[in-house]
Amino acid sequence: MRFSAVVSGSKLPNWILRIKESSTNGKWQEVISHYHEMRKAGVQTVDVSVFPPILKAWSFLSHRHGKSLHACLIKQGFDSFTSTGNSIMGFYIRCGDFDIAVDVFNSMRRSRDSVSWNILIHGHLDNGALVAGLWWFTNARVAGFEPNISTLVLVIRACRGLGTRHDGLTLHGYVIKSGFWAISSVQNSLLSMYVDADMECARKLFDEMHEKDVISWSVMIGGYLQWEEPQVGLQIFRTMVLVPGIEPDGVVMASVLKACASSTDVCTGRMVHGLVIHRGFDCDLFVKNSLIDMYSKCKDAGSAYKVFNEISQRNSVSWNSMLSGFVLNENYSEAQWLISSMRKEGAETDEVTLVNILQICKYFVQPFHCKSIHCMMIRRGSEANELVLSALIDAYAKCYLIELAWKVFATMRRRDVVSWSTMIAGFAHCGKPDEAIAVYHEMDRDLVKPNVITIINLLEACSVTAELKRSKWAHGVAIRQGFASEFEAGALENARSLGSKGLDPYKEAAIGDTIGNLLKDTSAPSLEILVKLMAFVSLVVATHVLILWKGLPPSDTTQESAGDLHLKFP
Repeated sequence: MRFSAVVSGSKLPNWILRIKESSTNGKWQEVISHYHEMRKAGVQTVDVSVFPPILKAWSFLSHRHGKSLHACLIKQGFDSFTSTGNSIMGFYIRCGDFDIAVDVFNSMRRSRDSVSWNILIHGHLDNGALVAGLWWFTNARVAGFEPNISTLVLVIRACRGLGTRHDGLTLHGYVIKSGFWAISSVQNSLLSMYVDADMECARKLFDEMHEKDVISWSVMIGGYLQWEEPQVGLQIFRTMVLVPGIEPDGVVMASVLKACASSTDVCTGRMVHGLVIHRGFDCDLFVKNSLIDMYSKCKDAGSAYKVFNEISQRNSVSWNSMLSGFVLNENYSEAQWLISSMRKEGAETDEVTLVNILQICKYFVQPFHCKSIHCMMIRRGSEANELVLSALIDAYAKCYLIELAWKVFATMRRRDVVSWSTMIAGFAHCGKPDEAIAVYHEMDRDLVKPNVITIINLLEACSVTAELKRSKWAHGVAIRQGFASEFEAGALENARSLGSKGLDPYKEAAIGDTIGNLLKDTSAPSLEILVKLMAFVSLVVATHVLILWKGLPPSDTTQESAGDLHLKFP
């Protein structure tokens, strides 16, 4: 590729103008067409400003031709210009060739400027190379070059993504010293960084901000949701709507609805729904789906379905939100009808859909349908999804297909605490306490830390055995794992409410509800299980007393212990 020696000064400005105009409008093919026409016309240019848009166009259309242009620029000596060198570096970064981009940068020792550093830092950070991006940012600061605002925002996001608190604090100090603090995008980026690390520091920073925009308020509301303080998030929202000039957007509305769902505050949720209609967000599908989720988690499936029915163009999130709402509120017949509607309308099903369908199969004890879903999972390649596999294990166990549940569990490549807890619950549900306890021992050997659900399922398995030794052992496990206080709190709370509620409302969470409603109160069933344990323990003690009183030898059953249980693990 060579430039002609023919010079045509009158035509040159027109070619350059056309190329730059097409580049500004993002019409890359037109840029290349004008460039080819200019070459065919024999027009030569010494104006280096024409090459950046051409290189940018080639980065979107053809990497090979862009490299050829680079070689041509080297031959003509245009690569020594700073603007051309920066464009070449930008071309290789957009192509993903970071090593070549760094080589170009290193070759610009005398001509590099702040733009050069920003291109290199921005390119690494924007493509996910966070550690390398921060390293180049540090080098730029040592060399005395200043980042631009967009690069600085990316650097703050990188500190947030890596969780490097010290680097984040250092960067905050730099922002204040360099005078970038007054820029709202920088403030909001710092606020987001602190929200992930320390909500108290984030609140201090938020209070110090003189001019807060809707993004600032949205970050704070989302932060309190992230730190499981939805009521504080709702209070922030109430303050926000009183501030003149601040109009909540769809993101804020969705966050507030999520806060209402987390705190099961349906009254505030209905008021927010009214505000959604008043502000015209009722056409926003994201907000509509959030409304369905809010009403469902606030135990108002009827209102959730009304919102669902108003959506003309539903996506997979809409269908799954409504299906999850029916399952969560135990409207299983309505959930079955909704699945039929999904098939009729050709709605796409995903892993969330499969989990909900398995919950329905579990409720109606439909082993055939469980096997059908399993076949579908195999065909779709969903066997790598741990949540779906755990749901399948749970469904098989509740349908008393414990052998199939065990086969699924044994073939899992990676088992998390949910899958282990589900398998323990499955064996306990099918009357196989020895196997359930053996699974817990294997879980302990694999160094998987149990949660409250695991201990509840283990206690349930021990209650089936009616053996005092095992019950004491399970009690010790709960204490050693630090869950004793949670069980005591659950028992106390249930004792306070027994007079009006009874035990029935808590039975739903007693066994194996690891999948489905993941937000259920995990301490509530502890009293019921402890009552079962005490009943069986009393039976064992009474048997021993009767044996001693009559002078009979103890049976083999009363001498069994919880040890020496083995299952074959893959």
